[in-house]
Amino acid sequence: MFIKRIEKKNENSDKVYVYHRLMESYRTQNGPRQRKILDLGTLHIDQKYYKTLADRIEDLVYGRQNLISISEEIESLAVYYSSLIVKKTIADTGGIINKEVFDYENINLNSLNILNTRTIGAEYAGLSALKELEFDKFLHALGFSPEHTIDAQASIIAKLVHPSSEHFSLKWLKSVSGLEKLLDASFTHMPLNRLYRISDKLLEHKEEIEEYLKNKERDIFSLKENIILYDLTNTYFEGSMQNAGKTAYGRSKEKRSDCPLLTLALVIDEKGFIKKTKIFKGNVSEPKTLADVLDSFEKNATAVMDAGIASEDNINLLKEKGFNYVCVSRKKYDMDISDPVPLDDNLSVKLYRTPEESILYCESKGKKIKEISIANKARASFENKLNLIIEGLAKKYTSKNYDKIHERISRLKEKYSSISQYYTINIEHHEIVEKISYVIDESKISKAFSGSYYIRTNRTDLDEQNLKEIYTLLLQIENSFRTLKSQLSLRPNFHQKQNRIEAHIFITTLAYRLLNSITHKLKAKNINKSWKTINLELSTHTVNTLSMNSKDKKIYITACSVPESTHLEIYSALELNPNPVPRKKVIV
Repeated sequence: MFIKRIEKKNENSDKVYVYHRLMESYRTQNGPRQRKILDLGTLHIDQKYYKTLADRIEDLVYGRQNLISISEEIESLAVYYSSLIVKKTIADTGGIINKEVFDYENINLNSLNILNTRTIGAEYAGLSALKELEFDKFLHALGFSPEHTIDAQASIIAKLVHPSSEHFSLKWLKSVSGLEKLLDASFTHMPLNRLYRISDKLLEHKEEIEEYLKNKERDIFSLKENIILYDLTNTYFEGSMQNAGKTAYGRSKEKRSDCPLLTLALVIDEKGFIKKTKIFKGNVSEPKTLADVLDSFEKNATAVMDAGIASEDNINLLKEKGFNYVCVSRKKYDMDISDPVPLDDNLSVKLYRTPEESILYCESKGKKIKEISIANKARASFENKLNLIIEGLAKKYTSKNYDKIHERISRLKEKYSSISQYYTINIEHHEIVEKISYVIDESKISKAFSGSYYIRTNRTDLDEQNLKEIYTLLLQIENSFRTLKSQLSLRPNFHQKQNRIEAHIFITTLAYRLLNSITHKLKAKNINKSWKTINLELSTHTVNTLSMNSKDKKIYITACSVPESTHLEIYSALELNPNPVPRKKVIV
């Protein structure tokens, strides 16, 4: 293919119009000829890039891998024009035909049937990420059989593309997904126990797998690992959870304290790549978990944590091990916090340095609005229930016994402890309670819900902007937890055995690794889509089996649907061939 520049002048005007065509040369008995493939309109790129653009369009149309780095502008144009050619080819011929091989048959059009359609796009992206990690080779080195290796890949891809229980994952593998075409396997007669057994086997090698993937990701993506983020979340489980040793009832971050909980600790870098995961009891004390994950921190790394983990003992532990830290302080400091300097539209700060630490006082407008909103809601609810007790004093049959009234108010104060501490409640009584009054200290309320906090660090080389940016990276680990729970269905979990519970979580974190690799690559190409969006867009790329009759034979063809522009954009950014399954023809 090549690009031809055409100039045209109207008879009644001196103005010259320039447009471009994509052309192709071909041989005939009378010598070489040229034919038009597509009108390109007017190109606004330098003429020296015409050949690069034409070659890249041809690569995309015929599904060839591009080995030469080209600019984003050329790639974008090539993706757009190749998609137009594909649509035009479908309209003209019913599909892309290899330009060197022509295969003709006389077909009864009424016999044409689509026997099945299976999704292929998201599975292809996920499996390609898994292959880049050479995960299958590593499992083979661990002693996994070929069947176990295929089952492991299928289990992880199922969790990535269609997160659900093993029961529904198996249905998806058999009836919806075209993953077996990519793995050259068959899931038609796959029993459910195979998915359970492979989850057990993967969990047995959890430490080796995580260490391998950590090092492999570091090499592939040239990760610096200067910043390490650490946090915990808990997840709930349905059922009685018998024989599940680490599950326990506690404070659920998802407001499901009625269910047994398990705590997941996550160590990631600033790009979201997992360094280590660890399972703790559902009611574990957050500060006590840090020592168990320090072995995954890189030397001289800066640990970023929230206040729940940043106890004084943990701060001292990090210092002893030679790590730096950035965290929210659990305590207030005796420092001048007047006249903080605006750092941006939302945040004002003031930096205070000591010989050992830097303390950054922060006032956040957004945090203040949120805190005041929460405080006002709690305040209204607390006062409403307190007023009901007061109104009861005027009712005939309501108890006015001092001990009972005092107990009711004490329970109310305990329930609304975040706000009740700022109230002074007076109970006037002799033989019975005669009057209840209360006042609130507005100055303390204003100070407590001011949106202010302190960031502390032993890195005295950081200025206000650097310190704020590093601390803000904690949002990355919050996003990771949110992705695990929402897009990959970490919870709820219906397993009843401890090893199956942990296997469910481990496979979910393996799927997250693929998700993060894919989105990381796309962001590098300025494609800032969530995995949910990517999964949805790629779901329309399918692999299909068609049957048709000629005069004396039956023909079966298996082929992928022609990729749409959204598919091509993602495949191009991931450097993937847009035709994941080669066309196959069978004649009976």
